[in-house]
Amino acid sequence: MNEKIKAFGEKARSFVKNEKFPKGVLWFLGIMSAVFSIYTILYYVIGPSQGYFHSDCTDSLFWALATYESGEIVSPDYNYAAILPFSASLWYVPLIAMFGVSMKTHIIGMVIFTILFALSIVFLCRTLKWSYPASFIAMACVMLAISGSDKLREIMWGHTIYYSLGLLLLFFGLGLAIRVVRCKLLSEGEIDVRSVLWIFGYAVFTMLSATNGTQVLVLCVIPIVGALFCERFFDTNVKLLDKKNTRVIFVIAVAGIATIFGLKLLEIWKGDIIAGYQDAYSTYSSMSEWVNNLMALPMQYFSLIGVTYEANAPLMDAASVVNLVKIGTGLVVLVVPLVGFFFYNKYKYDETRIVLWINLFVGAFVMMGWILGRLSNAAWRLTPVFGFAIFATVAIIRDLLAHRDALMRFACICAAAMICFCTVNMKGIIKMPFDYGQDNDLHMLAKTLEDEGLTYGYATFWYAQAITVISDNQVKTRNITVEKDNFI
Repeated sequence: MNEKIKAFGEKARSFVKNEKFPKGVLWFLGIMSAVFSIYTILYYVIGPSQGYFHSDCTDSLFWALATYESGEIVSPDYNYAAILPFSASLWYVPLIAMFGVSMKTHIIGMVIFTILFALSIVFLCRTLKWSYPASFIAMACVMLAISGSDKLREIMWGHTIYYSLGLLLLFFGLGLAIRVVRCKLLSEGEIDVRSVLWIFGYAVFTMLSATNGTQVLVLCVIPIVGALFCERFFDTNVKLLDKKNTRVIFVIAVAGIATIFGLKLLEIWKGDIIAGYQDAYSTYSSMSEWVNNLMALPMQYFSLIGVTYEANAPLMDAASVVNLVKIGTGLVVLVVPLVGFFFYNKYKYDETRIVLWINLFVGAFVMMGWILGRLSNAAWRLTPVFGFAIFATVAIIRDLLAHRDALMRFACICAAAMICFCTVNMKGIIKMPFDYGQDNDLHMLAKTLEDEGLTYGYATFWYAQAITVISDNQVKTRNITVEKDNFI
């Protein structure tokens, strides 16, 4: 026994001295992180999410239905809240053909989105040359961190809209762009099949992303090319027209041309169709409202990530501790990627700087819409900012852990906060009953209508589409707008 204790002590001293985990430990942590995070999110999507289901969650399903019934990418007979041709419709259309408009179709569609989202993070991490364990841990951190409140879970795992779609496309797009920059054709002038495929894939991906319009452009395409440009432009150790920089210029040119083609496709598909919700929030607010918009930011941000304080609540009960964890991590995620610019030249990996720039671009664009536009009345519009800031924080932590000074210890503190935050969020989901909320008003109303043999009717938006899906299209309920004196 004494020999075993002594051997363990030697291993512990070796770890402290070298500040490096054994590979076996890292693989164990990575795999367990991936398993627990994927299981947690899929558990929510398949089970408790049905209790949170409402008509907003039906958007992707009904947009795909419009395509399925009309045979057109964008149907002139449907009233769209947003036009997103390159989105969940790609898999919802065949699912509708197989299972119809049903809760099963919705859930399978969101399971597919969840898997694609996880793969997009791993794809980006592997592109950044992270190990598989580090990639799995990053994926787990992002997915659990953006599941900390009812609203975040609804936005990310309840339906596919440009807030969640933008993050998915951003992770995939950045991975593709970096692989193009590194390909042999650009770095060595050697033509090979893989280089051609990466360039062609990036061009097509960017073109299709652009068909989703301005919102996805500012959340995905522009941050990627902007980050690649800034990382090279501010690297003063390399001449401005060095080959390393001209490769990035090529990628930016490809993105620009592909974007033009994508917007042209959108114009052709869209025609005169107007996306009312999307267009209404793509405008400026009055200058007199800008200060109030800014002042709304702290409360909206912390409520989004799950902070729920009530008046006269105890300072240090269990709920308060959970809130403190969320507040602390929320501050870390906001501050670290910005303060990270002060250590710009100390990062070991160039890719960490690219991630910093993307975080800055995404945050700047959303803040522009928040302060100068009309985004400040809904916390969930901060989802892309928070989602990528999580990834940026993880990237900085990973980079700083390679140091042997106070920066490493700072990274350990940030990592501890992230672990606590993700653990709290995971516990909150797992505690939910699998059939959570399936006795709520919408579910009971749909059941009552079915029991009464009613198969067709009309209701306002918040009832119509939800009842149709919950009843598996057995109670077809059409949406009408009710005004004071008449129906429209």
